[in-house]
Amino acid sequence: MERRTEATQLLWSAILRLSGTGGIFEAAVRERGEAGLRSAARKHEVIDACLEGFSTARRAGAVCDFTRDYVPAFAEACLEEHSAGLRQGWREQLRRLAPPCNGDVMEGGVMEGSRLPADGMAQGSMAGREDGSSQANGTAGQEEAVPRPAALFQPLSGSAESIQQDAGASSDASDDLLEAAQCLWDAVLPRAVWGEGFDDVAGELGMAELRGHLREPALLATCPEGWQATEERHYDGAFDWGYVPLFLETCIDPKDAALVPGWQAKLAEALEREGNPAPSPLPDGD
Repeated sequence: MERRTEATQLLWSAILRLSGTGGIFEAAVRERGEAGLRSAARKHEVIDACLEGFSTARRAGAVCDFTRDYVPAFAEACLEEHSAGLRQGWREQLRRLAPPCNGDVMEGGVMEGSRLPADGMAQGSMAGREDGSSQANGTAGQEEAVPRPAALFQPLSGSAESIQQDAGASSDASDDLLEAAQCLWDAVLPRAVWGEGFDDVAGELGMAELRGHLREPALLATCPEGWQATEERHYDGAFDWGYVPLFLETCIDPKDAALVPGWQAKLAEALEREGNPAPSPLPDGD
């Protein structure tokens, strides 16, 4: 469940980065909306393929960073542009991008398959950093590239066998929990980057640790649990852009990304307030 949830978070982040102006998923966002793409990104076959591809590369001896390198490359090479579903022949597409299994360093100081020019800077829209530090370079749909020398290619912890086992554990992952993981990270990331909350804990723990904390089962389960109370509180906002930010602001302490004491009562009050806003004052009579 842990690796599946992590892959779901990261795939959604990668798709969002590739859905801006000029990105490969730009048309898909217009046609299906973010909710449709988010649903596609957490389908069992997509997550299974993502983990299977990484497991296969590990067995073959390839070395790459799961978060920064592998998942964005998988999203760009293996997912359909108009649906974010798996491409036919996705394994072959992934093999064409994979670094050499023996870890050779190619001319220019980077691994083959990373598509970097000799100056060590990546090209294309998938080079943006998750910490938000990349800046526009003046080309529509592209971000300033991040240097990716071969020294940065490090393996994900865990054996290839354990990763492959996670790839087959589809029945263990609740779709509600996976969607909550996607939406929580989508809501936390810009706040942490732009100093609007969670920036201190992100600086202390790092983005990867913060993301891992937000997918801990005990914390993650509270998000869909609270959603069940929305109907009785007459709250009719959307789950992704309405409820989840409200849950985040009400129930998660930005100092340590932990549940606040009495989060159920606080959430109930917030939902009641949002579902039954105070009436606007009547205008003064003449």
